[in-house]
Amino acid sequence: MSSLSIELPTVYFKVSIDEIIQGEKEKRGFRTYLSIKWSNVTFKVRKVRFIGRVADIVSRDKFTDLLVIDETGGIIVRGWDEKSNILNKFSINDLVEVFGTIRMFGEEVYINPIIIKRLLKDNSEKRKKEIEENRKYIIGFYTSEKLNAKAQQKEG
Repeated sequence: MSSLSIELPTVYFKVSIDEIIQGEKEKRGFRTYLSIKWSNVTFKVRKVRFIGRVADIVSRDKFTDLLVIDETGGIIVRGWDEKSNILNKFSINDLVEVFGTIRMFGEEVYINPIIIKRLLKDNSEKRKKEIEENRKYIIGFYTSEKLNAKAQQKEG
């Protein structure tokens, strides 16, 4: 199978933190897209979903930063204005699941949280399997849709 690129701008794509850090970023106006290479596929996403522990909290005048880490790395989750208040309810060492969008300010990459919730237990092995299963499903769905579209073109 040749290299495949799948763009998923509306899906909260399950990732590990190192994929956010290592992935190629592309600015399109105010939006930042992240390219995640997995097997022979490149997923292009705007929204991500990941689990990690709060390692640090820094509150400033206009925003609050949570440093969220997993076994692969750490990333800033930055809440501006009203979202700053939401982030202030978390404590260091809380296990959280973050749904957010990729943002860049200069070379700094951070996550703008849409939803962030506290989790009771960490099951990172189960999470790794979920990520793999989700990606296989998306690839299967996408390739079958392309094949169906080609078949319809031939019929038409």
